Amino acid sequence: MSSFRKIPKPVVVLIALYGLEGFAANLAHPVTPSLLKNLAMPAYVFGLAFAVMQFSNFLMSPFWGNLCNYFQARKVLFVGCIGYAVGQAIFGLAQTQALILLGRIVSGAFVSATAIAAVVSLINLTTPEERKTSLPILLTSFVVMGTFGQFVGGVLGDFGIAIPFIIQVAILVFCAFAFLLTGKEFTVKERDKDKSILKQSNPIQSFIEVKNYLTPLFMMQFITVFLLSFASTSISQTFGYYIVDVLHLGSSVNGMARGVVGVISIILNTTFTIRIAKSVRAEKNVSIAIGLTILSILMMLFSPHIVGVFIGGAIFAMSFDTMVVSIMQDLSTTYASHDSQSIITGAHNSMKSLGAVTGALIAGFVYDFNALYPFALAALCYFASIITIQILLRFKAKDTLINE
Repeated sequence: MSSFRKIPKPVVVLIALYGLEGFAANLAHPVTPSLLKNLAMPAYVFGLAFAVMQFSNFLMSPFWGNLCNYFQARKVLFVGCIGYAVGQAIFGLAQTQALILLGRIVSGAFVSATAIAAVVSLINLTTPEERKTSLPILLTSFVVMGTFGQFVGGVLGDFGIAIPFIIQVAILVFCAFAFLLTGKEFTVKERDKDKSILKQSNPIQSFIEVKNYLTPLFMMQFITVFLLSFASTSISQTFGYYIVDVLHLGSSVNGMARGVVGVISIILNTTFTIRIAKSVRAEKNVSIAIGLTILSILMMLFSPHIVGVFIGGAIFAMSFDTMVVSIMQDLSTTYASHDSQSIITGAHNSMKSLGAVTGALIAGFVYDFNALYPFALAALCYFASIITIQILLRFKAKDTLINE
């Protein structure tokens, strides 16, 4: 408990607001299938809408990471929340497929700003030692409050599909101004007067800048992040559909399972995750967490029709995965120099988004062949990530940490 008392008050405020954003971000998820069904949209639109959102997230992540070098993170958080609110408003009001996809693209582009600027803010507010405690809590707050948001959104959706969207937009606007008014000022780089802001921070230029930091260590780190995100999305996107399609259970079971994941995640990420992040064997210990995730998936694969075992395996797999996500984010910030934190955070988020896009699309494709294939594919990707972590450790041993 003493480590929690050492968290600076500005970080506590940041964590609280980021958690509130996570709550808002997930309010519309439970009613999205109903929204699309009421609009008589083809079944593929659900997966396509998720994919285009994640792809715009992927494209814009380096841009926001680079922008955090030149602008205060609190201002980027403000713009991100407002843009996200606009995207969700478009999505909620859409009557055509084109507008639905436009709303998803806008939301993906701006939600990446908040994910990156929140981490950059925390980095600037904490010492490396404090970060080992506060970064896992920051990421966990978004996940846990997100599961609560899904539950509340599902309940509100019974009274009207528009209600979750209205409340979501209102909370996002509130978070925007709260981030702007409570955020602290940090030292940022001076913008080159001979270049426009657009030229210095456009997405293409931002990807070029990332290339300058791609040491062998970071290449393996980002490959690992991609594999883990692919696997995580393959499970999370398939689980809810599987329990309805194959196990013939109500969608409320999905909400309850996610709620249990949230509770377990709080326990894991406020105890074991923090200890692992602080240890000198973080990479080896995260491999153990990945191994436990694989074992949980094997429970699902060998008991596909035993409801209790299958759902229990899924709950443990998704819970252990939250540990892995937090630790991998911490490793990226640990490997990066102070001046490259924003760029690396953007690149990290970009690879997560790319993994989510491909994971969702391929999981949907292989599900048509066999409903268990997405889970088996996730297990293979988790196993591959253990191998890439071992390779990463070899590069780390050669002192290839990034230095500007």
